[in-house]
Amino acid sequence: MDINSILLNYLERGKEMYRIAICDDEKNTCNQLETYIKQYMKLHYIREEILIFYEGETLCDYLKKGNVVNLVFLDIELPKISGVEVGKYVRDVLKDEITDIIYISSKTNYALELFKCRPLDFIIKPLSNEKIDKILDVVIRRNGIKSKTFEFQSEGIIQKVSLQEIIYFRSDNKKIHISLCSGEEKIFNGKLSDVMKRITDSFFLQIHKSFFINCDYVLEYSSEWVRMVNQEVLSISKAHRKEVNIALLQHEMQ
Repeated sequence: MDINSILLNYLERGKEMYRIAICDDEKNTCNQLETYIKQYMKLHYIREEILIFYEGETLCDYLKKGNVVNLVFLDIELPKISGVEVGKYVRDVLKDEITDIIYISSKTNYALELFKCRPLDFIIKPLSNEKIDKILDVVIRRNGIKSKTFEFQSEGIIQKVSLQEIIYFRSDNKKIHISLCSGEEKIFNGKLSDVMKRITDSFFLQIHKSFFINCDYVLEYSSEWVRMVNQEVLSISKAHRKEVNIALLQHEMQ
């Protein structure tokens, strides 16, 4: 597996995923929609999990078990249970008013039926990148979804980088080096202790007085070192070995 594939796999992992369900009996539509969503989420550094269902009954059974999704792209013309019936099940039976529903159809004569399901929007087939991008813009704005960023000042300029792009922070002589997935390095004046106070996400971990790493980008590790996705091997100091190994093991199990 090449480094780009590794990085992509790690970017798609993690906690606080935005979960999206696609329910359509046409596999091509599902595949097309999944591609558009992934492209959008990758561009905006938002971690997503996409679930695909080809029948309304399967989606209802999944939700009935207590599984939660944030957004559903729902075809209206489904066999057996229609998309409208699925929407009513979500709103009236599960009493779920939080999950956003976006209907998709090749027909336009459903306005009154859909009104009862209180959908966020309605998309007419054929689908396009532009249509999905506009819808997801609304979803992100409406729900306040955004990637978490780290802000710093370098040479008088305020800069921001997504936490998901950071492999590690390294402290060196009152300067902080940020190693990014792109291979780029950002440098600013500061203390690692101050960086750690600002980043409370559990997937960042101090392994040494000079290193604060993103656990999502650990390829392998021993009691004494970690190998990151960029193939760098970083030492774990004796003072941190016990807690680091416990934390990395717990992280793998999540």
